[in-house]
Amino acid sequence: KLSKDQLKDIMTGKVTNWKEVGGPDQAVQMVYGTKIPGTQAVFQKQIMDGASYAEKRIDVTTAPEVKAKVIATPGAIGLAPTILIDESVSAPEMPEVGRPITLITIGEPGPLVQKMIQYIMGEGKKYLVK
Repeated sequence: KLSKDQLKDIMTGKVTNWKEVGGPDQAVQMVYGTKIPGTQAVFQKQIMDGASYAEKRIDVTTAPEVKAKVIATPGAIGLAPTILIDESVSAPEMPEVGRPITLITIGEPGPLVQKMIQYIMGEGKKYLVK
């Protein structure tokens, strides 16, 4: 379980060892996705109060690459969408982070958009935060 302050300190580089937040004596390795700016910006605003991410970090591109690098790197932490959480990674309990999603179409939604809306309003609801 990580608090907002602990997460901020980890992601800004203030915390450099997991033992500082109750974990094992292991260096923190922050993995940063350069091609997921929306995710990074929302987390930076809501959890880090606008502070800058640590300069000492491992840069990768996409969210799946963040996940792969976290799996392959001892002591690693990174940000990715909830849908990428499975048994191969550990997701600590933490404050909720999210952003509004707005869907706009020109005219009536086509069949594929309707299918997406049905998913969001059905099975996908578990990923939505009110």
